[in-house]
Amino acid sequence: MMDKIISKLREKFAEIEDHRSHNISYELEDLLSIGYAMFSLKDSSLSRFRDLYPVRRENLKRVYGIEKLPGDTAFRGGLDGVSPSDIESIFKVPINILREKNVFKKRHVLGCYTAVNFDGTGHFCSNAQRCPYCLVKTMENGKQQYYHQLLGSAAVHPDEATVFSIACEAIVQQDGCEKNDCEQNAAKRLIPKV
Repeated sequence: MMDKIISKLREKFAEIEDHRSHNISYELEDLLSIGYAMFSLKDSSLSRFRDLYPVRRENLKRVYGIEKLPGDTAFRGGLDGVSPSDIESIFKVPINILREKNVFKKRHVLGCYTAVNFDGTGHFCSNAQRCPYCLVKTMENGKQQYYHQLLGSAAVHPDEATVFSIACEAIVQQDGCEKNDCEQNAAKRLIPKV
């Protein structure tokens, strides 16, 4: 089943328009596959993924189609320009395959329901770098900290360790707002997607 999911994901990754100039060393599809592999393998950081690459090289090539590993700048630069809305529909790929295989039906709770969990997480924090969508926190010393957060949803089951990501929503500074966004507002945008 995982081979089918990864194959379908690579097909979808190939459909995303590349925002970079045509003088590139790595295809966007490959960069997105590396990002997926890193999260799928639950590596704590890009550095950890890079450290384990020599040991995993053959498996990464066979399972994820990863031929070579770019440098940090090429990897981050390639992914930074990808719009979250381009990736949003890709969440449906594994969900549809899991539905076909009746995985959700086997994980129902209270008879016929799929339990969905929502949780927020941080994925960027800096005292110097910021973008127009950064949330801003003023520290006790008066300095500002810039950060990004995300609200994710996953299908869960109390007796199973495996969870399946369903959708996510960025918690970002909204246009025209002076006050930071919050998980509650992000949930209002995320629930219709779920």
